[in-house]
Amino acid sequence: MKIKRRINGLLRIYIILSCILLIFATISYAATTLMTYKGEMIRDKMSISSFSLTSKSEFTVKHTTTSEAPAKLHIQLYKKGTDGKYDYTGNEITKTGKGNATVTWSKGKGTYKLRFYVPKPSFGSWLAADINGKVVK
Repeated sequence: MKIKRRINGLLRIYIILSCILLIFATISYAATTLMTYKGEMIRDKMSISSFSLTSKSEFTVKHTTTSEAPAKLHIQLYKKGTDGKYDYTGNEITKTGKGNATVTWSKGKGTYKLRFYVPKPSFGSWLAADINGKVVK
């Protein structure tokens, strides 16, 4: 009788652990990387890569500035128009100095790029930023 209880207890633990593992596998699968980026000494640059949405979707930009310079970096979202040119969507985040920034936007079907720029000062040296990040859905 004790052996049967012990086996039932171990079976319950095995089932619970299997369910937890399945949940973690599902969650990690749900986050799809749409685009990655990395650059050094960025002053004004459109991302080389783009990403596409097939329907209205939410996506998240996970950005890191790795340089120590106190540059004020603007990250803007651009959408490809019917003429093949990329137009500013009005979505932007700003990151000053080293560290992380995250933003989630909801946009419709289309192809998108990010533009990274540090405003040129009226005097003094034009700062730059070292960056990396990804866009996930």
